[in-house]
Amino acid sequence: MTKKRKCERGVFLFLAIGISSILFNGVYGNDIANGNLLQLDNAEGLTYLNIAPDAYYNAWRPDAQTNTYPRIGYSTNGQPAMTDRIIEDGSYLRLSNLTVSYDFDVNNNDSISNLKLFIAGQNLLTWTDYSGYDPEISSFLYNGLINGVDWNGRANARTFIVGLNVGF
Repeated sequence: MTKKRKCERGVFLFLAIGISSILFNGVYGNDIANGNLLQLDNAEGLTYLNIAPDAYYNAWRPDAQTNTYPRIGYSTNGQPAMTDRIIEDGSYLRLSNLTVSYDFDVNNNDSISNLKLFIAGQNLLTWTDYSGYDPEISSFLYNGLINGVDWNGRANARTFIVGLNVGF
């Protein structure tokens, strides 16, 4: 196989390996209320709730008034206490789609005119400082009318597809 560099129909080829498509998307300056922190970072003293170790060990106490988490036993009587502590920067850059292909040399084969193996992936990489599952949240409790709140939202799935194109 010979080395070749050419751009053919929007595909960059080098050594018969091509990137057929690539898509980045992102957002800058978006704030997200991370509802997961609302539960995990508040040590309300309820025996049936789990909390993060940092919320327990770094909770406000009279002898440690500069700690950043609410005091143990802090209660809002069952109502969520939305504080700026749970607001996070939702900026991100994501490699959403990438398709890479390999063209096999079939010049010596009379029955096959072309043979291409491809691998495609979705939701491959995300660069963000957001501590939740996914900075690309779209709803609050699956209600599309309330945006910017990550509460019980699902993360986007990472998927891969492998295929073979054969021309006769």
